[in-house]
Amino acid sequence: MMKDNIETLSECLDGNKILILGGTGLFAKDLLPELINYIDIKKIKTYIYIITRDKNRAIKSIPQLERKYIQIVTIDFLKESKFNSKIDPTYILHMANTTAEDTFLNVPQITKYLLLKNSVEAIGEIIKNGNVKRVIFTSSGVVYGDLEEFKEGSIGRINHLDVKSSLALGKMMSEYYLNTICKEFNTEFKIARCFTFISRFLPTHIHYAIGNFVQDAVQGKDIIIRGDGKDIRSYQNVSDAVDWISYLVHKKNAPDILNVGSDEAITIKELAEKIKILLNSSNKIIVKNENPPIDNQRRFKYLPCLDLAYEIGLNNRKTLEDGVNELADQLRLI
Repeated sequence: MMKDNIETLSECLDGNKILILGGTGLFAKDLLPELINYIDIKKIKTYIYIITRDKNRAIKSIPQLERKYIQIVTIDFLKESKFNSKIDPTYILHMANTTAEDTFLNVPQITKYLLLKNSVEAIGEIIKNGNVKRVIFTSSGVVYGDLEEFKEGSIGRINHLDVKSSLALGKMMSEYYLNTICKEFNTEFKIARCFTFISRFLPTHIHYAIGNFVQDAVQGKDIIIRGDGKDIRSYQNVSDAVDWISYLVHKKNAPDILNVGSDEAITIKELAEKIKILLNSSNKIIVKNENPPIDNQRRFKYLPCLDLAYEIGLNNRKTLEDGVNELADQLRLI
């Protein structure tokens, strides 16, 4: 049976160290328990630095972090741009970002940019020490801006004076900064441009349409579409996303830029209808035709080209239906 990429990553870490920023986010909740399990089973000798704003929250969120070979480093990148303790990793996986809850609570747009700016400056200093072999940055499809096709190598079109471009500009700046530093200090640099996801850990009380729809169906409520339901999306299961990202960490000759997501298009209205059928909801679907929130830039079609991923042998193992059912099962336990 072929190994998954997280298992291969665990073996790659034998005798090496990894620094992971964003150690309590949506991706980390899927990646770290599985990675730690492989490390324990295989008796891998490694050391992991986990960066978080809140150590207690991190351990509560991912209990597996309580290992002797894991050091949890507390830092708030909205206030700091350097580490106060010595960190000397072989690999760096940067997944830090403002939380979805922050966006939902209308934190100032500039914070998205500042967090990224400060965090890449901090790891830039580590790269300059010369011991880092490979850096992986989880960027976003938003860096493509307004394009017909989101394909690696395409040059993004971003309105840099639009306040809502904060995340896109922050991601673009991070890509540029890290690429420049890595080239100067002979360090491999890989970019994962991430799109839209579903996970059993997805927050369902904020602005994620798919989470809202699943929660409505599970609770026996009408499924509410805030907009007109015509926007086109696709949803990759986070378990597949972290497998693809793990490939970028362990694979020496991986592409420099890789889209991470699903290319199975679905409109928001079709998504609501699918969830209604999957979860046997007898309630109505209500389309409110409201204007989108002013804090988020509307993207009518947000769909990655995955030709490169397929070419190097990456595939999505879980379907949208799998993700909906997993999230619904999780909600039923609450």
